[in-house]
Amino acid sequence: MARYLFLPLALILLATSPSLLLAEEKEAPKKALYLPLADKFVVNVQDGKRMRFMQVKVQVMTREERVFDAIGEHLPALNHAVIMLLSHQDADTMRSAQGREQVRIEAQREMQQVLAEVAGLGEGLEAVYFTDFVIQ
Repeated sequence: MARYLFLPLALILLATSPSLLLAEEKEAPKKALYLPLADKFVVNVQDGKRMRFMQVKVQVMTREERVFDAIGEHLPALNHAVIMLLSHQDADTMRSAQGREQVRIEAQREMQQVLAEVAGLGEGLEAVYFTDFVIQ
């Protein structure tokens, strides 16, 4: 009797396995596409009573070709948004890892908003990375 109970279960598993494999293949993530923004951003930041220079290199990541193309097409607007965001920071904020992470998140939000306004893309910019960072 026990032999007959396992047979239907085995058939069900065998019958559904190919469909499970196909579902996994369809949901495989697309290749990440990276694009640097300006060569580097250089802005003044307040450090107490002194002004310092902050230099940041920024790259963005998407998995959608249309977003990648829109980023390249609208680099001036995206660069402007990043410059404005960075220039409103102070040195203390940017020295801390938490502060930089918060600014990175804000930069992604600002750039996504720019892409929504100029290209009609409300989403698709997956990440913003600070790839080089110096305060002098």
